Amino acid sequence: MADVKRFKVVTEIAEIATLHSRMKERLQQSFSDSKAHKVHSFEGPFTEEVLLRRGSGAGEQILAWSHRMSSHGQRRFMNLFFVTESGSGNVMKLAMQLNFPANNYDRRPAGVFVKDDSEEVFIARRAKFTSGVALRQDQWLREFGARPIEADDGGEIKEFILISSLEASDLVGRLCDFALEARKVADQVGSDAAEKHKVRRADSLRNSLGDITKHTGTTPRLGGE
Repeated sequence: MADVKRFKVVTEIAEIATLHSRMKERLQQSFSDSKAHKVHSFEGPFTEEVLLRRGSGAGEQILAWSHRMSSHGQRRFMNLFFVTESGSGNVMKLAMQLNFPANNYDRRPAGVFVKDDSEEVFIARRAKFTSGVALRQDQWLREFGARPIEADDGGEIKEFILISSLEASDLVGRLCDFALEARKVADQVGSDAAEKHKVRRADSLRNSLGDITKHTGTTPRLGGE
C-alpha cells in the first residue's frame, strides 16, 4: 500500500508573503495586456484593472486575473480570477477568489499554501464557495468530484482541495481550469439550492392557505385585487 502524503499548512506570514510573491511571478509570465474591465459579482458590479490571458480563437473564453492588497478589514493578498466570452464586450464575471492572509494568520481567506513531507509547496483552497449565498461544503465537494486532502492547519486537522504544485510547469493552466470548473459547479449547486428553496416556499404557502380555508371556509385572494 502506497504511503499517504502528509501535509502541513504554511502559517508564518513572512513565508506566506514570499510564496505569494512567487505565485504572482509565475502568473505574470502568462497574463498581460492590463485593462480596466467592468465586472459582475454577487455583491454588485465594479470596475477592476485586470491582466488578460486570451484563448487562441474566436469564441474562446477570455480569462483575467488581478492582484492587490485588500484595502479594508484584515489585510490579505487578494487574487481575483475572471472570465467572459470573446465578443461580449468588457463585462466579466468573477469566477474565483484565491486570497491569503497578509497581517496575521487566520482561516477566513480561502487560499493556503501547504507543504508535503518532502517540503514541496502546493497551492490549495478551502472548499468555501458562494453563489449569491455561502454554499454547503459537502454539496460543493460532491458535485465537484474532488477528493480533499487533510493538512495540519496550525494544530487543527482541516480539509483542503489541492490545486497545483507551486513550481508545476502548467501552474497557470491548473489555476485557470480550477477557477472555471469551481465556478461552474458553485453556480449549479447554488441554482439547485435556490430552486429547492422556491419549492419549499410554495409548499409552505399552499399549506398556509389550506389551513386558512379549513378554519374559515373561505379561500384567500392573492394579488392586488
